[in-house]
Amino acid sequence: MVDDEAVRSFEQTLLALLSPLLLDDSVEDGEANCLSDSPEDEQTDLEVEHLSEDFNCAYNRLKDIDPFAVNRIHPNNGRKINQYLRLYVRFVVIPSKLLQERTVEYEDLGQFAMI
Repeated sequence: MVDDEAVRSFEQTLLALLSPLLLDDSVEDGEANCLSDSPEDEQTDLEVEHLSEDFNCAYNRLKDIDPFAVNRIHPNNGRKINQYLRLYVRFVVIPSKLLQERTVEYEDLGQFAMI
């Protein structure tokens, strides 16, 4: 049988932990920054964004940059999303293009190995 006092205590603890997040205005500010499309801020936004824990914002940004690459990634895979955004920032080439070039290089190497 479940102890009602324990359940209430758990609910109060959970509410106390989550309430700062629910009242935090910086989350909304972060979403507004993510939607900023000014060209001069694009590079800076990407560099800051890859450090962000807001994976939805990063996922949406990657979707705008490279819709083909985003189809290969689950929206909750923050590590892979950040990796693709870092590739874009570093090489200024969309990740799907980099992966395509890398695949062609490996195929060429495979042909030489068969000779």
